[in-house]
Amino acid sequence: MRTRTRGRNRKGSAIILVMIMTASLAALAMSAIYLTNASGLLLRYFARERDYRYAAEAALALGKSRVNRDTLLGLPDDTAKTIMSGASLTDASGATIPNVRVNLYGANTGDTVGRFGQYVTLLAQAYDAGGTRMVRRLDLIAESFSRYAMFTNTFPSGLAYGNGEFIRGRAHSNQRWNSSGSPGPHYYDTVSAVTTVGGTATYDRGYIAGAATIPFPTVAKLASLPTYAAGGNTDFTVVFGSAANSLSGGKSMSGRLDTTTNAVRGTRLSFRPVDVAGDGTLGEEDGMMMLFDIASGIDTSAIRVDLPRSTGTTQGWITYLNQCGLLATINGRREFFPMARFREPWVVNRLHTLATAPTFTWPGDSTAMVAGNNAAYSKIMSYGSGFSRCFPVGSPYLMLTERYVVNAAGSCTVTTSTAVTPAAWGGGSPGATCGRYGGQDTTFTATVTRCWITQTVFPGTGVCTGNQVNLGAWRAWGGPAMPAIPASVIQAVQVPYLWPLFKPYNISSKGIVHSSRGPLYLSDTLRGNVTLYVNTGGGQGDVTLIDDTVYDMDPAANGALCRNFLGVIAEQDVMIAD
Repeated sequence: MRTRTRGRNRKGSAIILVMIMTASLAALAMSAIYLTNASGLLLRYFARERDYRYAAEAALALGKSRVNRDTLLGLPDDTAKTIMSGASLTDASGATIPNVRVNLYGANTGDTVGRFGQYVTLLAQAYDAGGTRMVRRLDLIAESFSRYAMFTNTFPSGLAYGNGEFIRGRAHSNQRWNSSGSPGPHYYDTVSAVTTVGGTATYDRGYIAGAATIPFPTVAKLASLPTYAAGGNTDFTVVFGSAANSLSGGKSMSGRLDTTTNAVRGTRLSFRPVDVAGDGTLGEEDGMMMLFDIASGIDTSAIRVDLPRSTGTTQGWITYLNQCGLLATINGRREFFPMARFREPWVVNRLHTLATAPTFTWPGDSTAMVAGNNAAYSKIMSYGSGFSRCFPVGSPYLMLTERYVVNAAGSCTVTTSTAVTPAAWGGGSPGATCGRYGGQDTTFTATVTRCWITQTVFPGTGVCTGNQVNLGAWRAWGGPAMPAIPASVIQAVQVPYLWPLFKPYNISSKGIVHSSRGPLYLSDTLRGNVTLYVNTGGGQGDVTLIDDTVYDMDPAANGALCRNFLGVIAEQDVMIAD
């Protein structure tokens, strides 16, 4: 017999499998529905974001246009200005974008003084009633006039750049531009003019005629500069006015050509870097300036060192005799000897025995220079650039004609009294004990004087023939005292007259120097970034360059391209003294 094996009972298993499969399919269907909805939401979200971004960026574009073209916009430095509020925008087809409003705010940010350029920040907000927000920001920097080596709003038809002249940078005129001569001037960068560019010249990067006008800053635009300067203790007023010429021994000491015309006062600004830390490097913090005020009765020709064009009278030679002479190298240092002192034997002896550049012969050169006549003066001034030269009043190199001592045996007491007849430094009875050497860059005298040293006697003594007169004085700094500076860097007597231009010695400095009137006379060596502004509103806003005005490093040198910048803004003219 065969035995049959029966299978196990499986009650309800099919129903469970069907239910699981049904639930799975339902879940898949629900997932598909959710995914489809999410995809739609994302598409709508990105479309909405695109609209809001478009609205915010459109608002920024409108704001940028306002900043560039609306001269009355007036963005503040200390808060934001609302430029647009709850405004509607249109799309590319001109239709209003629905449900979107924009707010736009603007302000000057970062360096609000503009020392390193003017910055503007625009902030746009696009929103709707449901609370959706989109914010976009745009930072702008304005082109600066500091990019131009020469910029002029007017170019008179009779004016031209000529042979030997050059501009090492971008140049622009809102009128014409003229050159003359052959081969003419050399322009190292592009020259542009609103009308024509004429004449013969060398253009390294070409020129542009018919250029667009670049709006010249108005006085209203510059109104904040005096406030910035005042905050940094670099706001001042030049001395001015006129008075009868000062006389010594019957001779005019003013620098003018005669005794009948009143002398006109003025102030000199001298840039001077000083290595305060004595570490051998000049940082921007080492940038200084000094101010020299000529005295009443002394003329600005003593600052300009304008030389007479003819022999004229004795009075006409006073600047020539006292401020021009020979700069020689002695014992490795440069010493200056004004022509008024060459009649004294010790002067020519020191030059012909110790000077190494230039060198002198005896008796030839030395004899010719002590004659005290036109031929002698011509000889002294014939040694060429770097040797024969003139210095503006107040220069430390003019010690031998601007520092006087009591004329008494054994006395080296410096006197500024106008009621005495003194001896010039190194001359007279106490001369030998006071030290007989030429003026150097360290022989600083705070208050300088002058007298008539006779040129009719040889050997001369260096003693005045009349009372000395006051020439002027260096103006003391009115801000916080400077720290101690090594004596190897600068004499302690000169430190109170240094005007620091930058932090930390002038903690409130904003790089602005302002004079409330002119004329102002400018020279020497700048370290740092400075804007000099001279404005009066009354026609006295001239700036005159009286000597080399240079940066402490050649800007063409590696690493020095942006080391220094000087911007000069004058109400009237910026001129170069003859």
